[in-house]
Amino acid sequence: MGYIIQGPKPETVSVSCTQDRYWLFMEISVVGQSVKIRMSDVYDPIPSLINWMEASLTDVEMCAFSIDEEGTEKGILAVNRWDENVYITIDDNYSGDPYLNVLADRRQLIDAIYNGLKYFSHSSNYYPQYWEYET
Repeated sequence: MGYIIQGPKPETVSVSCTQDRYWLFMEISVVGQSVKIRMSDVYDPIPSLINWMEASLTDVEMCAFSIDEEGTEKGILAVNRWDENVYITIDDNYSGDPYLNVLADRRQLIDAIYNGLKYFSHSSNYYPQYWEYET
């Protein structure tokens, strides 16, 4: 008789975005955990975020990058597992304190981030004249 060993179930990730003039805010949430990332138009993290999402979707074992919030930094780390799930950690780069540490379905995570940004950028709540002024 064989046994099926089940590990933790992946959490569903949701992403919402808002803007306050020159700042974009991306909130990443799962049940019981949430983190708001402040993105600066001066230190645009979107190109690095895209590279991170692309690497996360491949068989790269681990990928990470930092977001400079102009005064603080958040580190985002993805550790891919063999089963299409990923451990994602978002922490304070200076103190190391975690804001979010969760197991997620890799494709659902990337889809939530990508579509959260895409839908926001096409919404009436996005003001490109502020965000795109510097870059």
